Order: sequence, then C-alpha cells, then structure tokens
Amino acid sequence: MIIKNGLVWEESGSFRKKELVVDTTTHRIAETAEDDTVFDAEGLYVIPGLVDVHIHGARGHDFSDGNSKGLAEIAQYLHSCGVTSFCPTSMTLPEEQLTAAFATINDVPDAAGYAHIAGIHMEGPYLSPEKKGAQKASYLHAPDAAMFRRLSAASGNKIRIITIAPELPGSDAFIREFKDTVAISLGHSTASYEIAENATVYDVLVQAAKENQLQLDCRGTYVAGISHLYEFDFGNLSGWMYRVNGVFPDVGCGEYQLSDDDRIEWLYTCDLGRDLP
Repeated sequence: MIIKNGLVWEESGSFRKKELVVDTTTHRIAETAEDDTVFDAEGLYVIPGLVDVHIHGARGHDFSDGNSKGLAEIAQYLHSCGVTSFCPTSMTLPEEQLTAAFATINDVPDAAGYAHIAGIHMEGPYLSPEKKGAQKASYLHAPDAAMFRRLSAASGNKIRIITIAPELPGSDAFIREFKDTVAISLGHSTASYEIAENATVYDVLVQAAKENQLQLDCRGTYVAGISHLYEFDFGNLSGWMYRVNGVFPDVGCGEYQLSDDDRIEWLYTCDLGRDLP
C-alpha cells in the first residue's frame, strides 16, 4: 500500500508531508510496494500504531475480571482506536484471582482486528499502604518471588512490567532477581530517589519523566530524546549526556548504580560534551 499526501510523524517529534510505503503483510514500512493500492491521506496525520502499557479495561470489561471474552473485546476496541499493542494491567487482588485473570491472555486471538497483547503489566500487590490509591489495603502483599513465579507461569511467562514500591521489606531482593526478565516500575511508593539506592540513573530518569509528564525516547536504556529534543538535532556531535555529582561516568545510564545523596544532571551537548561547563 502507498500512502500519499499525509503528514507523517518522524522520530524528531515533528510531522512532514511525504509518501509512505507499507507492506500490507507485515504492516511495516517498506522500500517498495507489492500492493500498489494508493490511499490519499490529504489533510490527515499518519502515525505509528499506539502502544498502551497501562490499561485496566474498556467497554465495561476489566482485565482483572478474568474473562477471556471481555479481554478479547478490549483488544478489539483498542485496535479500533489505533492502539496496536497493549499491556492489560491488573489490580491488587488475591493470588487466586490474579491467576485466573493472567491465564486469559492466552485465549485472545493474535489476529487482524485485535490489538496485540505485548504482555501483562502487574500493578501490585507489592505496593505501599500509604500510596495504595484505589487498591484495596487488605489485598496488599509483601514482595514474594515464589508468588510472582506462579503468576508468571499462569500467564505463560508473559508478565512484562511490574509496579512495585522499592521501600518495602524484600523489594531489593525481588528487584535484583527479576530485573533482567521484567521491566521494574517504581510506583505507589513513599520512596525518595535516595531510598531507592539500588536504582540506576536510567531508572530515575524514567520515573522522573513519568511523574513530570516528560516525553522520553529510549532504545533499551539508551536515551535518544527528552522532551522532543533528540540526539543529532544540532549536528552529528549533539545528544544527551548525564552527570553524577559533577562527573561524567564512563558507563551507560542503565549500568550506573546510585548511592544515597547522588545528584544527577541530564545535559544536552552539541559537541560531545566539550561545550558543557
């Protein structure tokens, strides 16, 4: 398929009018079109499929209901809204209810007309009572590795994100054990950045961006853009650098482990740091 005359979103965060070729089999951008169907997008914006990593439900259904048909209807509805992938998000509930809900993601068709389930966002039950929000206090639970493994098995090992309060007893060990297999999201927490001393510079940046509603573009833990300001926007030597306590570390931000009272700065350079104070 060839999309013409549309305003196409670019990684810089801006839109540019141009022609776009899409492989109708893979739904990816292609160099040439085997399908010569032309879609005139004059006056329209062309954007990538949206990804929703935190959604509890829609259309009168909730993921935590443990209803496969309801989850399938959520996936269809999201697809109709331009969301192509999502992470159904659980509430703080007893383990048996979470087990039933997590098993339902294996019953939703991964087919045309449905948003793809990228994995589960497990929000709780390892949350702070002081910051429980809408979560039921009696269902809160201390971080429990064995429980997490059981829930992961019920989902077919498809838990992709877990929101956890890092100040809870047992959180440190839990995070160390699972940080390489699931994205750790710090939330519903009373912890300061100093309390979360095992966090990396990248972890702190992601949390700060979330709390302050800042746009963030990362490739893995590599930071390409903050607030729509990207590397190479001001030449081949421009981009983001971070500094801890006045020093530029020689490791990536995803590797630098923080200690109490560390001061982090993110700075934009136009000359590989040589222009920074």
